[in-house]
Amino acid sequence: MTRAFEGLNQEDKAMPGSIMDRLFAGRLVHPELQDVLQNLSEMFGPNLHFISHDSKYINFHVWGLTDEVLFRQLEANQDDIFDDISVFQVLRPWGHSPDRGVFLQHLETPNLRSEYLAGFWYY
Repeated sequence: MTRAFEGLNQEDKAMPGSIMDRLFAGRLVHPELQDVLQNLSEMFGPNLHFISHDSKYINFHVWGLTDEVLFRQLEANQDDIFDDISVFQVLRPWGHSPDRGVFLQHLETPNLRSEYLAGFWYY
């Protein structure tokens, strides 16, 4: 694992430092998760906005897309975004919900993979 941008060349990881720094505040970032965030940044550019990050989920949306369109685009492009979708969970609220955006969880340990279903799901 690496710390967000610690010792990395900005060109090696094009994810804007300010986004990574705000999102992770120097905490360890698993390389698989870092790659996914990089791919999302490349795919959506400056319209990608992170709403929140807690110990489980990264909540984000893309300006100009509805949450449903974003969810479907992520699912349709999963091979370009995720090296291994079996270690990630992507969630979106179904129906009326105060929640906004899409929720991403990295299932980095066997315990997490046995507790949560990988792939794309509505809740």
